[in-house]
Amino acid sequence: MGWWKINSVERGQIDCSHKCPTNPQLVNAVPGREAEDAMYNGDGPADLMGSVLRKIDAQYVAAWGRPAKPDELRAVFNFCLNGMLRQRESRNANSALRNCAESTPN
Repeated sequence: MGWWKINSVERGQIDCSHKCPTNPQLVNAVPGREAEDAMYNGDGPADLMGSVLRKIDAQYVAAWGRPAKPDELRAVFNFCLNGMLRQRESRNANSALRNCAESTPN
C-alpha cells in the first residue's frame, strides 16, 4: 500500500514536490520517516473511503431516486467524523483526569 503527502486538504491529492526519503525520484511518503506535522493519504484509506462512498450513494439512489449530492456526502462524512472526534476527545479528557487523580497524593 502506498502513502503520499497531501498538498491540499480539500483535494487530498499527491504533493508532487515531496521527495520520498528512501528514493528521491519518487513522491511516496514513508511512515516513520516523515514529518509528524504534515498530513498524509494512502491507497488503503482511499480504497476504503471510495467503497463506502459508493455504498452511501447507492442508499441515496434507493431512497431518493438520485445519487447523493456532493454536499450531502460531505455532510455524512462530517457528521460521522465529528462524532468520532468527540468520542476521542472525551476519552483523552477522561484519561488525563485519571492520570491526574492517580498522581495526586491523598
